[in-house]
Amino acid sequence: MKKLCTLLAAMMLFTLAGCKDATAGISNGSEALITIEGNKITNGDIYGLIKTSAGANETLSLIKTQIYKKENIKVSDAMKKEAEESVKSLKSMYGDSLQDTLKQYGFDNLEQYKEKSIYPGLQQKELNKKYVKAKEKAMFDSYYPVKAQILEADSKKKAENALKALKDGKDFKAVVKEYGSTTTYKGSEEIYNSKSGLPTTVFDKIKSTNKKGLIESVMEDTSSKKYYVVKVTNATPKDFEEDAINSIVEKASTDIEPAATAYYLKKYDFTVYDKDIYDGIKSTNESYIVQD
Repeated sequence: MKKLCTLLAAMMLFTLAGCKDATAGISNGSEALITIEGNKITNGDIYGLIKTSAGANETLSLIKTQIYKKENIKVSDAMKKEAEESVKSLKSMYGDSLQDTLKQYGFDNLEQYKEKSIYPGLQQKELNKKYVKAKEKAMFDSYYPVKAQILEADSKKKAENALKALKDGKDFKAVVKEYGSTTTYKGSEEIYNSKSGLPTTVFDKIKSTNKKGLIESVMEDTSSKKYYVVKVTNATPKDFEEDAINSIVEKASTDIEPAATAYYLKKYDFTVYDKDIYDGIKSTNESYIVQD
């Protein structure tokens, strides 16, 4: 089935011509692919079924492969190493049943799984980074990456005592150990952005302060009844550009991936001629379709 889907998408990509209301077909559609007790299932039957159920996704996968080539995003040694780590995790999770599990999802073996699933995902991640870099100023303005140290306390009194200790010059990590909860925030310098999961009131205060240094007030998250003390160590993302970009790609992936895909589809003048595939891709994400 996986090979049939790939063949279908390839045919639609490279043989169609006309307008988006056209419909693709195959030249040998009447030939029997399967016969069961004298009843024929033709190539055309299978073609139509696969095109409807998987054509859009398979087409996008093939197009992305071409985009990776055009953007010179190759499978690097670092990607191969990361893929091996993923495989180790799968082996630990599934043990002896891994091979059967892969086959259930249409993969013949681990190597094919890496080629068809892991590597494309890692290449997409690199494409996302290129997109964020291309739109860097807008991305930094939107997601506002900063370096900061965070203290979370379960009472206002503890947070106020922590703030006083920090104003007196005590070490941030030591203050976190004394007054804070270290489950989520341990006081280490980390990169945060608007998608990092900080309470809105806290991140809004960081943005409005817009400078490095200790924020001289305790911030409360009324929904969780938690209190925060924040020291911004760098509010200029250009100073830590690569790490700032990586933080956006990691934390805002649900926003960035479709935006990056739409950007590069437009860049390379992606056009769909088959109405079924057009409708399928449009239902996936309207921004993938450039309106005439």
